[in-house]
Amino acid sequence: RTDKGAADKAAGGITYALFSSLPLQNTLRVPWFHRAFLCAAVPAVCFAIYQTVTASGQGYIPAFKHYRFTSLEQRNGSAVPQSPGIAMFGLMRKGEGAVRGVSKEGRRLPCVASDAADGLLVVDGASMTLSLAAKAETGYDMWFIRTLEGEGSEGKDAVKFVLEGSDDEEVWATVGSSTSVSYFEVVAFTHGAANVPKGRGLRHEIDARMNVLHILGNPVAHLLMYLGIVSSLCLAASGAYRLAGTGLVGTLAHQFVYRLCIGLLLYLQEQREGLHHAHSAYTIALGIDSLWKWLVLAFFRMGVDLPLLFTVQPIMQIFLHRQLFGTAFSLRPAAGNFLQSVTVIGVGLVVLVIRVRTVLLAQRRVAAAKAIYDEEWQRVCRKQRADVERLGRTVTRLQLGCRNIKAQQLYPTKWLAAVTNPSTRRGSIAAWASLLISGEHRRPSTAHGSSSLLVVPLIKPSTTRVAPASPPIEPAAPSELMMRTDALDRARVVDDAADQSEERESFFASSVLQSKTMAHALMNVRCTPAMLDRPVETLDQLHSQAFLVQDIFQSWVVDLARRTEGKFRLREPSVDGDGAERVFEAWNGEGDTRKRFKLGNVKRVSSAMIKLDMAYNDDVSRLLDMCRETLYFESVALLEGCLNDLGRDEMVDVVLVKNSMHAAGVGSRQGEKDELWAGLPFVRVNVRMAGSEEARGLCVDAHVCELMLVLTDIAKLQTKDMWKAYKEWRMSSRIASLFWHPKGRAKRRKNSEPNSSDEWIGMGGEQDAEPRGGGGDFGVVAFGGDSCDANHAVAEGPSESEQLQISTSRRGEGSWISGEHVRQERETSWGLKIGAQMEELLEGLARMSVLGISDFLDERRKSSASGGTKYGFETSSLSGLFYSSDPITAASTRWQFRIFTTALCLYVFLLGSLGLMHFVARTQDYAFGPYKHYRLETMLTRNGSVGRAVRGPGVSEFGLIGISGCSPYGSFNLEEHETPEPLPTFAGPLGSSFLVTYPPGGASMTGWYIRTLASGGSEAEDASYFNVWATNEDVDDVEDWSCALGRDDERWWVGGREAEWCGANWRRVGGTHWQWQASSFNTNEDRHMWWDFLPLEISLPVARDALETWQLIPDAILYHPWWILAWIAPVPLALIAVHSRHILLRPVSRFLPSPHVSITSAMVLSVCFGMVTPIYAGVIGANHIMYKNGLGVLAHIWLVIGITFSSSRQAFMVGLIGCGVMRIVSEALLSSWIFHSAWERPPVLGWVVLLLGIAVFVSRQRAVLFSKKLLAGDQVAYDALWQSLYESEDGKACVTHLEKVVRMIGLDANYHCQQQLRLRADKLAPAMRAKFLSQMSGNKDTYPLFWDTGEWFLRGRPDPKSKVSSMGQLYTQSAVASLLLGERVKVWAENSSGMVQLVGNVTAGGLEQQQFARWIDVKRDPAMLKRVKWPEMKRHTRALEKLFRVYHNDPSKLLDVTRSCLVFQNMSDLTNCLGLIITDDNVRVEQIKNRMCPSYDTSQTGGYRDVCINLKVVNKEAGSLGAELAVCEVQLMLESFARLKTKEGHHRYVLSRNSRGT
Repeated sequence: RTDKGAADKAAGGITYALFSSLPLQNTLRVPWFHRAFLCAAVPAVCFAIYQTVTASGQGYIPAFKHYRFTSLEQRNGSAVPQSPGIAMFGLMRKGEGAVRGVSKEGRRLPCVASDAADGLLVVDGASMTLSLAAKAETGYDMWFIRTLEGEGSEGKDAVKFVLEGSDDEEVWATVGSSTSVSYFEVVAFTHGAANVPKGRGLRHEIDARMNVLHILGNPVAHLLMYLGIVSSLCLAASGAYRLAGTGLVGTLAHQFVYRLCIGLLLYLQEQREGLHHAHSAYTIALGIDSLWKWLVLAFFRMGVDLPLLFTVQPIMQIFLHRQLFGTAFSLRPAAGNFLQSVTVIGVGLVVLVIRVRTVLLAQRRVAAAKAIYDEEWQRVCRKQRADVERLGRTVTRLQLGCRNIKAQQLYPTKWLAAVTNPSTRRGSIAAWASLLISGEHRRPSTAHGSSSLLVVPLIKPSTTRVAPASPPIEPAAPSELMMRTDALDRARVVDDAADQSEERESFFASSVLQSKTMAHALMNVRCTPAMLDRPVETLDQLHSQAFLVQDIFQSWVVDLARRTEGKFRLREPSVDGDGAERVFEAWNGEGDTRKRFKLGNVKRVSSAMIKLDMAYNDDVSRLLDMCRETLYFESVALLEGCLNDLGRDEMVDVVLVKNSMHAAGVGSRQGEKDELWAGLPFVRVNVRMAGSEEARGLCVDAHVCELMLVLTDIAKLQTKDMWKAYKEWRMSSRIASLFWHPKGRAKRRKNSEPNSSDEWIGMGGEQDAEPRGGGGDFGVVAFGGDSCDANHAVAEGPSESEQLQISTSRRGEGSWISGEHVRQERETSWGLKIGAQMEELLEGLARMSVLGISDFLDERRKSSASGGTKYGFETSSLSGLFYSSDPITAASTRWQFRIFTTALCLYVFLLGSLGLMHFVARTQDYAFGPYKHYRLETMLTRNGSVGRAVRGPGVSEFGLIGISGCSPYGSFNLEEHETPEPLPTFAGPLGSSFLVTYPPGGASMTGWYIRTLASGGSEAEDASYFNVWATNEDVDDVEDWSCALGRDDERWWVGGREAEWCGANWRRVGGTHWQWQASSFNTNEDRHMWWDFLPLEISLPVARDALETWQLIPDAILYHPWWILAWIAPVPLALIAVHSRHILLRPVSRFLPSPHVSITSAMVLSVCFGMVTPIYAGVIGANHIMYKNGLGVLAHIWLVIGITFSSSRQAFMVGLIGCGVMRIVSEALLSSWIFHSAWERPPVLGWVVLLLGIAVFVSRQRAVLFSKKLLAGDQVAYDALWQSLYESEDGKACVTHLEKVVRMIGLDANYHCQQQLRLRADKLAPAMRAKFLSQMSGNKDTYPLFWDTGEWFLRGRPDPKSKVSSMGQLYTQSAVASLLLGERVKVWAENSSGMVQLVGNVTAGGLEQQQFARWIDVKRDPAMLKRVKWPEMKRHTRALEKLFRVYHNDPSKLLDVTRSCLVFQNMSDLTNCLGLIITDDNVRVEQIKNRMCPSYDTSQTGGYRDVCINLKVVNKEAGSLGAELAVCEVQLMLESFARLKTKEGHHRYVLSRNSRGT
C-alpha cells in the first residue's frame, strides 16, 4: 500500500492527484512537481536565511566620522525650527569599547561609547553636528539626546528629528530618526513624533534595533516554514510520500502554534510599551491562517486549492502597512510576503481552473454515452414496464432487509482476546499478509533487485477438512479484551504443561504459533455477525481474504446463474447457426470451457490503490469489490427472478443493494443529481458467503463480495470511447458531488455506505478478469469493478502489446490452486505433492493472513525492542543487559536501573533548577558590597615580574562600576530621580596594589574598570594577572607602606578567598577571569561562593591610558544553555522513557519510542543545548569557558556515539568508560592549565561515570566466570570423552579424515551466511528481464499477485544486498523448510546408519540417559516410529533473546530457527553422512562449523562438540513453496557426546548462557 508505482503509472500525473482523496500526497508523487518545487524552495530557504541575518543587523548605527542631528518639528508645532531643540546628543554601545575587551564573561549594558564621548559638538541652525576624533572600527547600538535645560524651553524641544552620518560632511546618510518601525526584514525611519520627556536636562534614548520577537515572528517564522517545506519535498524525492504529506501538514500546525505564541508575546510587549498592535495582530492573523490551512488539509483533504485561494496574508500586509506608515499600500520599504502571497493565490486559481475544466469536459464527454443508455433503457421500459416496477419492489424489499447491516469489510478480533497480542489486531500493517513467506515488501529496492522469495501457495482446503463439530468461540467479555503481549507465551506455558498428558500438538501449532491454545482457536474460529467488530484496515489482509473467497464466490455465482438463466460474457463473440453474433452465453462452471469467458476475479492492487485514493480516503474497509462477478440477463423478469432467488439463498447474506434500473418518469435515480450518474442501468448486490461451510473454514465468510446484474441489451452498447469518457468522468465526479449533491454525500457517509457517488464502477481496467499470470485477459468487460454503481462498462482494456505474454491457463481445472486436487490427491494444480502436515501448515497460514495476525511475531519483536515487554531480557543477568544491542531498553526492564535512572534524573533536575533560582536571585542587584575599601593587587606583569619584583599595580586608575553597568566615563549625567554612586575619598597606588577608599557605609559594585599606564614605554609594567579584594576593616596607616609590597611567594597563581593585607582581612571579589557556579546545592547567602575567580593571565591593550571594564553579572547565554537547559530539558524525556511502560503512561506507550532511543535522544538534546555555551564562548573569546564546557560536551558526544552508532556488543561500555576517562583527562588538563596542578579541582563527575562503568564491567566479568563455573563439570566430562577419542589411533585418524573432508569442501571459513531474499527480476536489465519472463511463462506456481504488482523474483537467486527483516517471514519460511528438511534427514540417516532420539530415557549406571535408535530400524517399527522425538523449531522467546542479546535485532542472522540432529555411533558414519549431505542435489551447504577439530575452543560450549552444518533446501518443492533460501541447521554428533546431554546439563547451560547474556 505504501508503494504506488503501479498506481502512479495508471493515474497519469497531476490531474489524477488533484482529483484524488489524498491530493497533497499524490501531488507529491508526481516527479516533476516535487523536483520543480524543491528547486524553488531551496533558494527560498537561502533567501530566508539571508533575511534573518539581515534583520538581526537592522537598526544599528553604522560607523561614520561625523554625525548630524537635525530638528524637523518642535513641541510647539513649529515645522521650521531655528535651533536643534536639544542640549546635546551622543552614541551608545553595549559595553563602552568598540570591541568586547579583555573581560569576556560579563553581561554588557548600554553605555556611552568611549570613542564618541569626547567628540566635538557644533550647532548650525536646526542642526547639531558631532565630529569624532577618528572613525570607529565598529558601529553603535543606539543613541540618545538630552533635553534643553533652561526653564520654559519645553516648547522648543525637538519631537521630530533625524540623525545622519557622513565621512566627508558632504554626502549624508540617514542612520536614525525620532521614530522607527520594524517592517518585515527592514527597519524604516518614519520621522514621527518621539515621546521626548518634558523635564529639563533629561535623557531620551533612541533604540531602532529590530525587536527579537519581531525577528522571530517574521523572518525566522518564514525560515522555519521553508525548512519544513524543503524537508517534506526531500522526503517526497526519496519516495516517502506519505511522510512528506504529513510533514507539510505538520509544518502548518507548527506555524499556527509558533505564530500564535509569538503574536501573544508581541501583544503583551506592545501593551507594556504603549504601542499600537499592528505587529501582534498581523502575526496572530497569520497563525490563524495557518490553522485554517491545516484544518483543510488534515480533515478536508480534497480542498487542496482552498488554502491557496483563501489566505489572509496579502490583506494583513496591506493592513500592517497602513497601520505603520499611514499611507496607501506599496511595496516600499519592503515587498514583504505580498508577491509570494499573490503567487500562491495564482497557483490556487490554476488548480481551481484545472478542476472545473476537467469536471465540465468529463460531464460533456459522458453525456453521449448517457444518451445512448437512456434511449435503450426507455425502450426496455416501454416493453417491460411491469417487470421494471416489480424489480423496484424486489430491490426495496432486499434493501429493507439489510438496512441495519454495515456495508463494510469487517473481521473479528474478540475470538482471540484471551491468547493473542493486542497489536496484532491491526494485521500486517507493513506487510502483504498473504505473502507470509516472501516478504519482498519489507525492504527498499536496490540497484539490482528487491526482495526475492515467492509466496507459499495458500491451500484452499476442502469442506471435509473443516471440523464442524468444534464449537464456535464465543466473543470475549469486555474485561477479557485487555490483551497483553505476553498472552501467547502464557498459552505456550499452558501447552507445555498439557503436553505431558495430551497428544502432541500439530506441526503448525508447534512451529509457527508455538501455542496449542491459539492454534485450536485459529483452526476452529467461526465468525458470527456479533463478532464482526473491527473494519479491515490493511489492503494486504483484504486481498488475502478476496483471494481465498474468490473461488467459493465464483462457484456460487455459477450455480446462481444456472438456476436463474444468467449468462457470462464471452472473450470472443461467437456465431450461432443462424449467423447471429453471440456475446453472452450460459456457463456450467466446467474447467475446460473456462477460457472462453471473461470472468471476474480479485481486484488488481493498482486499481484498488487508485480507488482508495480517488474515493475512499484510504479507508480499506469501504472496498466492497475486491472479489466481484457480473451476470447478464436477457430480460428484466429474469434479472428480478435472480434477485428473488438470491434473497432466499441461505449461502449468502445480503449486505447492500443498489439499483439504477428505475421505470421511466419515476423520479430521479434514488435522489441523485443527473450530473452524478453515468447513465448505465444496473443492479448491484454486495453479499457475504456466510452460509458457505468452506468459506467459514477459511475464515472468509465475512468478506463482502460484489455481484453486478445487467441486461444484455444494455451491455452490448459499450464501446472503447464510452469507457474512456467514463474513466475521465469517474475521476472528476467526486469533486463534482461536493457542489451538486452535498446532502446526499453526508447521508451516505452517515449510513456507512462506501460509495462516494453513483459513478463509481470498475470496468475494463478496473475489472481484471484474471490477474497476470492467471487465467483470463486483462481488459475484460465486467460490472462491479468497484463497489458503487455500474454505470458504464468497456469492451476492451489495454492492448495485447501492453500485457505480459504469460500463459493464461494457470488455473488448470478450477482455481489457481485446485481445491479438488488437494482434497483427492494432495497435489496442487501444477503437480506438487504435499503431505497432510504441509497442507495443515498452509491452511493455518492462510487463516492467519485473513484474520490479520500474520505479523504477531513482528509485533512482539517491536514491543520487545521498545521495552514494552521483557521478551529477550527477563532471563539475562543485569550486567549482561549492558552488552546487548539496545542496552538502555534492556536495562529499563529491571527495577534497579529504573530506580537509579529516576534518582539520577531527579538529582540533575534539582541541580539545574537550583542553578536557575540562584541565577535569578543573585544577578539582579549588585554583585558585592557594600565595602569600605577595594584593592586591586597585581601578582604578575607583562614582563614576567612576580612577587617582590612587582613594583606597582600596573594600572593608572582603578574604580568601581555601579548598577548602571558603566564606568564614570561611559555613564550619563545623573538625572533627578537617579541615586548617585558614592565617590571615593582616596584612590591611589600603594606598592603592588591600587587602593580605593569610600566614605563610611561603603560602596557596592557590579564590576570594576581600570586604565592602563599613561606614560610611554610602560607596556612591560602592565598587569597580566591581578586580584580584586574588599574589606570593611580599617587599614593600618604605615608611613612606608611596606605591607603593600608584593608577596614573597613567586607562585602568582596561588591564592584564596581571603587574605591579610596591612592589618585588615580582605575578601576576594574579583580576578582577571571568572566563571559563575550557581548549579550546586549550596544555599549559603554569601555571594562570594557563586563567583569562581580563575588564575589566568590577560593581555591588556598596548595603547596607553586605555579603558578596560570587568562585569560580574554573568551573561545568560554563557550560563543557561550548559548549566540549566542541558540539565533540565532532557530529564522529562528520560523519565518518560524508563517509566512509560510500567506506570500510568502505559496506554500511550505504543506511540513512544523505545527507552534506548528516548534516552539517547535526551542525551543528544543535552549535547545540543550544551554546545551553545562553548560555541558562543569561542565567538566572544572566553576561551576558558569554551575549553571547559566544550570538552564536557565532547565526552557526552563520545557516549552518545558509543551507544548509537557502534555495532559491537561492548559499545555501551566503551562509551560509558570512555566518557568517564575523557572527563577525567579533560578536567586534569584544564586544571593544569588554570591552576598549575592537575588535581586542584578533582573531576568528581568523571570519576563517578568511570566507576559506574568499571562496576558494570567487573559485574560482567563475574557473570562470565560464574557461567564458566556452571559448565566446568560438563566440560571436564566432555573433554575426557574427547581425549579418549582423540588419543586412540582409530579415533585420531577419523578426526583427521573429517578435517580433510571439511577442507576439501572448500567453503570459506570467514564467510557468515544470512537469511536472504530473492533477487528482483523486474529491476534487471531489459535483456535479462525478458529472458527471465520467458522462463517463468511455463511456471504455474507463481503467485498471481506478483504479476499484478509487477514484482518478479529469480527463484534460487539471493539478492546479496537484501536480507530477511521480518520474524513472521522467517518463521513461515523455516516452517516450510523444516518439513522439507525432515524428509532429507531421513534419507541421510538411512544411508549412513544415523540415529534419532526417542521419547523417554533409559537408566544406565544409576543415571538417566537419552535413548537413540537407528533410523533404518525405527522406520520398520510403527511403535518406535511414534516415539521419535524430532527437533522442534526454535522457540519464539529464545529467538528474541538472541536477536536482542547477540544479533542487534537483525533476524537475518538467525540461522537455526529450523534445525535437525543426527547421532552416530562412530566417526566413520558421521563423516559418511557429511559426504551424503554435500553431494545431495536437494540441498546446498552454506557453512560448516567443525567442532570436532582439535583446535576448536570449547570454552563457550562447555566442552561440547559436534559438526554443525548450515544449508538450504533447494529442490523443486522448496522453490515452489518459496523456501529455497531459508537457511537451516543440521547437527551431526557422536552418540557418546549425545548421551552426556541431560536435562540437568542443559539447565546449567541455559543458566550459563543467561549469565553471559548471549
